[in-house]
Amino acid sequence: ITGAGTGLGRSYALLLAARGARLVVNNRRSRDSLRDPAADLATLTREGQTQYVRNCAPCHGAQGQGDMGPKLVANEAVQAVGNLLAMIIQGAENHGMPPFKDQLNDRQIAAIATYVRNSWGNSFGLVTPAEAGAAR
Repeated sequence: ITGAGTGLGRSYALLLAARGARLVVNNRRSRDSLRDPAADLATLTREGQTQYVRNCAPCHGAQGQGDMGPKLVANEAVQAVGNLLAMIIQGAENHGMPPFKDQLNDRQIAAIATYVRNSWGNSFGLVTPAEAGAAR
């Protein structure tokens, strides 16, 4: 898929990129692939599952069903990348959610966010390490 003004939405472009299509906008690779070529949906989702089990499942449940923390299953609140990243990075200590800014690096945070956004009925797309870094 090439050329400026393709009319593709960001979500659709990311879906195509995740399936191996090379997206060229304004005669260069998409800005997401320039940020981190290894940050694709499948890879970050896989990495995110490991980090989620380690850091999030004790409160949100192994299947995102909720427990001490809110359920993440089919939860549209995880669609807003900025809000989700802020919650992971800053926490919400008044609600019992610890901050992970000092425990996790940008890639780990992006991986968890990507996993949560694409599991249990959620289908909201990729979060890159660059987006996690910018949210700090």
